[in-house]
Amino acid sequence: MLFIFGSNRDTTLGRKIFFGVAIGLSFELISRVGGAMALSFDFSPLISSFALPLLVIIIVTSVLINKSTN
Repeated sequence: MLFIFGSNRDTTLGRKIFFGVAIGLSFELISRVGGAMALSFDFSPLISSFALPLLVIIIVTSVLINKSTN
């Protein structure tokens, strides 16, 4: 995602890698916390396991569609 948006000369490769790793670790942390909360509040395991990835897919798709039309 970070390589798609903007010019390649605006930021360094190190900054793009840093933000990519930070986004990945944030996703992992939120996924683990969401799973633990789902277990403690007796949510459906199916819904709790698919909620965050579906939310991310919807957000990324909408951002890509908006970016490609502009």
